[in-house]
Amino acid sequence: MKTKPYNLLDSYHAYATDIWLAREKAKLIHSTKDIKSSGNEVEICARNVLSKILPKRFYVGHGHIIDVKRNISRQFDIIISDADNVPVLFKAEDGTEYIPFESVYAVGEIRSTFNNPKEINDFSEHIKSLNEEFYREKTKPNEFNDFALDGSNITTSDKRPYKNPLFKFMLFVDGNSIENKIEELSIFVQAEQKNLPNVTCFLNKGVILNWRLEDIPPQIKAINAIPEFSTRKKLWCFRKPGDANKILGGNLSALLLVLMNHLQNCTLKKPNLLDYFSEYIFFEKNAVAIGKERTS
Repeated sequence: MKTKPYNLLDSYHAYATDIWLAREKAKLIHSTKDIKSSGNEVEICARNVLSKILPKRFYVGHGHIIDVKRNISRQFDIIISDADNVPVLFKAEDGTEYIPFESVYAVGEIRSTFNNPKEINDFSEHIKSLNEEFYREKTKPNEFNDFALDGSNITTSDKRPYKNPLFKFMLFVDGNSIENKIEELSIFVQAEQKNLPNVTCFLNKGVILNWRLEDIPPQIKAINAIPEFSTRKKLWCFRKPGDANKILGGNLSALLLVLMNHLQNCTLKKPNLLDYFSEYIFFEKNAVAIGKERTS
């Protein structure tokens, strides 16, 4: 008997429905005036969904980014880092984590409801701070990895200016009035590409993505996942998924596919912990020798 093809959209729609239901629970909690728990409900569900979908080499957490100059970022709802190479420097009892910048693939902001374009503007300002005030060494275009197993450098022909760009995204569970406020999103015209979210997802409405203008009708391959790297004609557009019956799954799919494309193509530098701790670890001047030198 011929089996029915597996529909990946159905899976993502189920995950998206979980996030939507978490928002409904959050509204109930919010009515009790427990604002913090209300916000946590949606954020935790979104992180759990990403943890289920992404391979184990990616760590999904939340908290602050730290660079080698000891700059500390504002708190991010989602930070995706390298699980194999120091994903976390410190984790507080409430779950807040401090993550080295070299280990970070992506950062995300989760909001229960879209209320005002200022929310996107504020997120863009935080990203601008990371880009301008924080430091991490760029992975060279011809660099495949730090070292091969035999210690030699491995190179590859890559046309990107560097291979460890930071991916940024926003997820609004309820898009609310976004369709009436598209013209107010001037940030997508005024700000530098690198300071904008690569994907802005309004789960029950649509997504804002950067598209190549010559690709009509729009296909998933026409998306500029890293807009600051694109040299072709492009435009930020708000679009809805084609299947209105699975709008939640369609919008979440767009976010996840662009995110995973980045994760597969991003090559991070390994953090050197000596750079982080060298100023803090020191010893007394006097030393006590142990044992005596052997004489022949």
